Amino acid sequence: MIALPEVVAVAMQMGLREPGVVIGAGAYETELAMCPIAAAVRHAEQPGNSDSGWDASWGTRDEFRHRVLDFVDAFDSCAEVAGLDMAVRVLQNTLDRARTKQPSTRAAEAKPTRLL
Repeated sequence: MIALPEVVAVAMQMGLREPGVVIGAGAYETELAMCPIAAAVRHAEQPGNSDSGWDASWGTRDEFRHRVLDFVDAFDSCAEVAGLDMAVRVLQNTLDRARTKQPSTRAAEAKPTRLL
């Protein structure tokens, strides 16, 4: 099971729901699609979305990067084995369940969301 920092999981959940976003696997972003991490970054970089700075509860930047890369590998593997549509559905359902279980507080942002 992969655990992503809550801030990434929330941005990913919102990014997956944006109109026109087509999710793909095997590459960060192409002319046709983007991976879930790219969708999260795209959402987070929109005007009006604040950058709260680095939170030590996310671990070191290197630990954070490794968790994100672990997720990318797991998502690509899931898409390869089960198909892209199933991988996206599993991801969306997992994000939805995780968000309904956690209150929207700063403490909740520190807890990782377990995915895939």
